[in-house]
Amino acid sequence: MVGSFQVALGNLISRGIEKAVGALLDIADATRETRKEMAMLEVNAESAGVGIEVAEQAMKELNVVADGTDSALEATSNLLASGFNENGLADAVNVLGGAVIKFPDTMKIESLADGLQETLATKEATGQYAELLERLGVDLDSYNDAIKDMTDAQARDYSVLILRNRGLEKQYLQYKANNEELVNAADANTVHPKKLTKDTLVITASASGDTVEIVEAATWMVEAGANIVAFTKKEGKLGQIAQTVIEANVTTGMCEYSYVLFDLLAFRILYNKGDFPKYNEFADGLKGIFKNLYDIRVQFDARAEEIAKKYYNAPYSIFCGSGSAWGETILFAMCILEEMQWVRTRPVTSAQFFHGTLELVEKGVPVFVVKGEDEYRAQDTRVEGFLKKIGHEDSVVIDLAEFALDGIDKEFRPIISPMIVTALLTDRLASYYETYTKHNLNYRRYYRQFEY
Repeated sequence: MVGSFQVALGNLISRGIEKAVGALLDIADATRETRKEMAMLEVNAESAGVGIEVAEQAMKELNVVADGTDSALEATSNLLASGFNENGLADAVNVLGGAVIKFPDTMKIESLADGLQETLATKEATGQYAELLERLGVDLDSYNDAIKDMTDAQARDYSVLILRNRGLEKQYLQYKANNEELVNAADANTVHPKKLTKDTLVITASASGDTVEIVEAATWMVEAGANIVAFTKKEGKLGQIAQTVIEANVTTGMCEYSYVLFDLLAFRILYNKGDFPKYNEFADGLKGIFKNLYDIRVQFDARAEEIAKKYYNAPYSIFCGSGSAWGETILFAMCILEEMQWVRTRPVTSAQFFHGTLELVEKGVPVFVVKGEDEYRAQDTRVEGFLKKIGHEDSVVIDLAEFALDGIDKEFRPIISPMIVTALLTDRLASYYETYTKHNLNYRRYYRQFEY
């Protein structure tokens, strides 16, 4: 459907472990608007006495937790405008990054940086920085009294130290260490990530074997010395490029089969590195996964038909999800309903729902909430609570915790979540949408109909 290319843990992990870092961007080659902002960043860096390379690195670090490059760039400019030098800038990035990781439901990196800048300028806690202090249990009056007579440099150091002492820097650094880099194929082809070397392992997949973006990316990555493992057909274009090809019929058309193969490879690599010590327990639990997923289909089937019958002709549908369930949620909205059914959708993460999309909720517009089982579940529950509070009658909450996984340890359920979602949505719900729209899932007007 959407050609994607994932560095390190592959397409599976990009869906299965939503915490992973987004695309690493080469700033100098970004869009025209970004280049304008880069010029502003350079000015701010020069004014702060910080080298542009250091400023760019800070921005790339913030991109770990930002909603996009623009957000990371804005946050970096705010920190530079606050007067942080090179060492102080790195410290500020670490603690504010930790704040976003600790409170992902409300904290935005650009708002935190803006609040900190305003706080240092006025010597009074304000904005999201003040909100952060309160959530960490810091008394604002005591903080304000402490910084009011400090020099600007002392206030900067103190404002960072108070966050570091509450573990935010450690949380950010651990987060970075635990997450491999994930890059979309089209983005990789545009900017050629500089971290890619002869020591890089690339894991990718293409059912057709000729996905344009992936083939292009694999070509130059091999030339750069990277080692590519591809789940694809040996005779396909990608299969002719990759050094290692894993060929299996089950990688085409049945998502959960692909997930099992990708899981076994990815987590075995982590096990070999000492990062996933319970690999054997996890692998043993997968022995009954297909029976579990069959039972889940049976359990959901009647409800799937009810949902499709009621909403197949809605003007558009909003889909919310987060964490490990988000990848399959957006895949269903975009690749199944939009691409294969020509049904209009608005996929949005549960966290981002409250930054605009909530105002689109009205009678006749269904809002689907896929509730995961990882630490991001609280975000999904928040959306569910909002819909109940406003009395929205067209709410569809699909709680993954309601579906049994016999033989799977509870701690592994978040990893299995994408398989559950694909069984519920991509299989059963898609089938019933096709029944009621009378639109064949295999029919497209544009996709793969001609070159573009």
